[in-house]
Amino acid sequence: MFTSIRDAEALVESRWGSQIVEELSPLASEVVVAKHTVDALCHTDLDQILRAGGIAHLVLAGIATNNCVETTARHACDSGYLVTILEDCCTSFSEEWHCWPLNNVLPQFAIISDSQAYIAAIKK
Repeated sequence: MFTSIRDAEALVESRWGSQIVEELSPLASEVVVAKHTVDALCHTDLDQILRAGGIAHLVLAGIATNNCVETTARHACDSGYLVTILEDCCTSFSEEWHCWPLNNVLPQFAIISDSQAYIAAIKK
């Protein structure tokens, strides 16, 4: 699956497919980290940026639940972060590939929540 994405150059940094959706554009004060593997913490300076900012709890969302989200969650947990995954802010290539890791693997490494419950919890 990811081979076809790579071969199509769908996620090449300078191409349309890698551009940030306008509604999610970062603020001028926000840091943008270019991810080069399925693991957001691998071969990036994200870990150093987070630690320098005193951040110990990561909230993950993204595509593909069974690959990028799971790999990043495992690495983050191994690195000592508290990890929350917002299941309704993730997706994968099929419903099965999305749900299976959320129900069977990721609870070992992360708190599984949804966006509404998470927002309600942080408002308390």
